[in-house]
Amino acid sequence: MDLTQAEAKLAQWQIAKQAVLNGNSYELDGQMLTISDLTKIHFEIERFSKLIIAIQQLTAWENASLKLATAQIYSFRTPSGERTVHRVDSESVLAQIKYWKTRIKNLDPTHKNTKQLSYSLASFK
Repeated sequence: MDLTQAEAKLAQWQIAKQAVLNGNSYELDGQMLTISDLTKIHFEIERFSKLIIAIQQLTAWENASLKLATAQIYSFRTPSGERTVHRVDSESVLAQIKYWKTRIKNLDPTHKNTKQLSYSLASFK
């Protein structure tokens, strides 16, 4: 799943939330959602919000890796703030890329190896 797809899914889940909060049902991905599905809806909104951040992080770190191939130092912005890396930091950059790829794989519901995530009221406290 790419950034545009993740943003579209997040928007769909947010629309579903508004619909059920207004007393309506909402069909999404072949399931009819009602107010009784609000916990699931919150879970999916949280999942796609985290997935979007992970995709943005991965993109920033991959760009940094490419820039460091031709430069000694590179400054860039990630969702968590400004970063400056030096060529000697290349191992750290690669570790970040590996981390964010794994994070995306675990959050992306379309990935065939995605762990089955569960939701409960406890996860929203």
